[in-house]
Amino acid sequence: MNWIFRFYKLLFSILVLLSFSSCLSSPEKTGAFSENEKGESSSKKQPDSSMEQKGKLHPVYVTNSKKISLLSPSSMEGEKTCLQCLEGSFAQKTFSLLCYLQLDSKGIFVSLMNEFGSGMGELSFDGSSVSFSSSVFPKNLKAEYIVSDFQFAYYKARDLEETFSKAGLKFVENQEEICGIEGVAEVRRIFEDQKCEKCIEKIVKQGKVIIIENYLRNYSYVLTEEE
Repeated sequence: MNWIFRFYKLLFSILVLLSFSSCLSSPEKTGAFSENEKGESSSKKQPDSSMEQKGKLHPVYVTNSKKISLLSPSSMEGEKTCLQCLEGSFAQKTFSLLCYLQLDSKGIFVSLMNEFGSGMGELSFDGSSVSFSSSVFPKNLKAEYIVSDFQFAYYKARDLEETFSKAGLKFVENQEEICGIEGVAEVRRIFEDQKCEKCIEKIVKQGKVIIIENYLRNYSYVLTEEE
């Protein structure tokens, strides 16, 4: 009976992931693009994308109107290779999967797996292009948004601060004590403007745990390194 429960848990996670993916692939619903781009999208018929995406990098809309370009892999300090448990939530629904992660000065590689160890997708970013292949996620999922969250969590704070400042946004990094987390955590926040009045996203890093909360898109996930 245990395997039946795990199967239905996996099926539910996939359904939630599909819903979450639409947040990153349907600008008409999420405001991920400017009004001009909305008009272009509605007036021009877009060709179907293949299961494997690779090509020109698209901007990442941090708000409905402010965008940034992905940073160069050179903004990664050192390297990171680990297996993580990813537990996420979107619109009050939860999902979980395993994530094999490699980050260094050459780029980002992510392999997603379910709890049975079966592959659910692979993503790679080398600074000039991003590719994403999956038999589970929608074909039009914008992989740049996945890459951006990893960059926000792992890339050099000074490079992120400069990138956000050029877009009229504010990036702040502090050392803070967070309720429920032992010790002092590194906390990164992205604000809608230079006044720091409205926080868009918060990243908390402590030990082997990273917590990402996006208040604008209404999603969050916890990345925990496996032993």
